[in-house]
Amino acid sequence: MDEGRYVIFIGSPVLDNYFLLDRWPAQGDKMRVDYMGKLCGGMIGNAARNCASLGVRSCCFDVVDTDGDGELIMQAMQQDHVDTSHIIRRHHQDKLLSIVMVSGGERNVFLSGSRPRHELTLTPEQKSFFYHADYVYGELLFPWLIADDLAFLQDLKAHGVKLVFDLEVTMFADDWYERAACADIIFTNEFGADKFRGDGPLEAFAHRLFGEGVRKLVVTLGGKGCRVLTPQEDFTCPGYKVEVQDTTGAGDTFNSTFLACIIQGTDDRTAAAFANAAAAMAVMQYGPATGITTMEKIRHFMKTHRC
Repeated sequence: MDEGRYVIFIGSPVLDNYFLLDRWPAQGDKMRVDYMGKLCGGMIGNAARNCASLGVRSCCFDVVDTDGDGELIMQAMQQDHVDTSHIIRRHHQDKLLSIVMVSGGERNVFLSGSRPRHELTLTPEQKSFFYHADYVYGELLFPWLIADDLAFLQDLKAHGVKLVFDLEVTMFADDWYERAACADIIFTNEFGADKFRGDGPLEAFAHRLFGEGVRKLVVTLGGKGCRVLTPQEDFTCPGYKVEVQDTTGAGDTFNSTFLACIIQGTDDRTAAAFANAAAAMAVMQYGPATGITTMEKIRHFMKTHRC
């Protein structure tokens, strides 16, 4: 990718306390589990690190603590070639504890504490950094980081910045549509699609978004693959049949791989096929960031596995 072009990811990795279980415990049960330690995960961090590994200049914008956990997060990003020069380092008393438990290929996530609130007002230099990005990728809501984040999104759209949202059911808010309408690309899973489209069909929901300027609505379907809707076409791309160990991070891997392919000039069908393959590779291993890979490895996987 041209060194002058870059993607900004609003957010960074979080540390997951990761546990592997032989089975889900019953109420009141006691059992031994395998503790894998503190592993760097998180929706935005996973996407940033994977996108960087696929050859896209990826920058994170966030506030990262100066404590030991913060150092682990910074090391993980730098190891995977994420540009951390716009990260703000600041100690904060509030902590968000993430516990991930995996059994039988599925996982449960438990969150405790509160996310630190920074509500930044961007400097002219920071605004310029965002205005010159090729894409800005993030969750639909991030008022904890940037003050009046809706106005910030609308300002980016007005400056021609292409926005990419990972639309999860937890992002549902009164002004969700105003935010979604700022997007260039929207990723969601089938549960998010059902939540946000309401009672109408997905096609009607997509065309409503297209009227706002959204160019792509991409819906992941788990092992069944994905569905891609644009103003010009609507197609389904099948997934790969693999043995699932852990689904953590599969959606982040899919999204970032699809985006990297689009940035590198592929068509939507090719991007969907590569993204499905990358997600399948991720779920075959344990851990929140197993989707971090290379285009060469994805191509090899596609040659050796069938949908």
